[in-house]
Amino acid sequence: MVAYYQDKLQNLAKYIRLQFDSNLEVETICVPGPFPNPLNDLVCSKQVDLVVMGTKGAHNWLDKIFGTNTASFIKQAACPVLAIPSGVQLKFIKTIAYASNFESQETMYLKQLVKFAEPLGSSIAIFNIKSENQLDLVSDQQILRKIKRDFPENNFSFSQIKENDIIAGIETFVRENQIDILALSVYEPDMLERIFHNSVSEQLVYRSQIPLLALSSKPYSVKKTTNSKQQKSQEAH
Repeated sequence: MVAYYQDKLQNLAKYIRLQFDSNLEVETICVPGPFPNPLNDLVCSKQVDLVVMGTKGAHNWLDKIFGTNTASFIKQAACPVLAIPSGVQLKFIKTIAYASNFESQETMYLKQLVKFAEPLGSSIAIFNIKSENQLDLVSDQQILRKIKRDFPENNFSFSQIKENDIIAGIETFVRENQIDILALSVYEPDMLERIFHNSVSEQLVYRSQIPLLALSSKPYSVKKTTNSKQQKSQEAH
């Protein structure tokens, strides 16, 4: 069975090189085992920057957005995950919207987002949906000042929308600002449920038309190693 799928992966690699760049390096790996642990192991061992997953298959509202495997993986992924809905026409990514609650530690998530956006030359729009019943655990202005202090070279745009229906507010922002990718932080297992609530029905149809970027709450870190000469030099000093 592994040989069968490895052969299919090799054929896919050939197709990618033919379509995009004959010199493109494409490595194929087929790993048996329960999903998603082997994928996270590969992320860490290969120092992966981004996992891209397609979405299909739906048993509940979260699965309708991400697909069953993708939905389970993003909750424990060690790097950002880009979920691309079936049928989406890929285009140049001009603007990425980041849905923030303005109440959590944003630096870790924005570092991942900036790393993704910079090579693409994409602008980042940070926005927040504020309902009448939402409490401010931390001053919004305090959060904004910290973001500007931590990212002085990034010209983020900031918006806040008054809307009791968070889903409707997100969809409105995405539509009116012609957003190409919607980014979300996943800092708790049920964060997506808390952002979108469970009152999701026909609205998913529209929102599934753009890719979604899930930013990891536990991104792996590359351990810096010191070669023997440097180590000896440091010891001598």
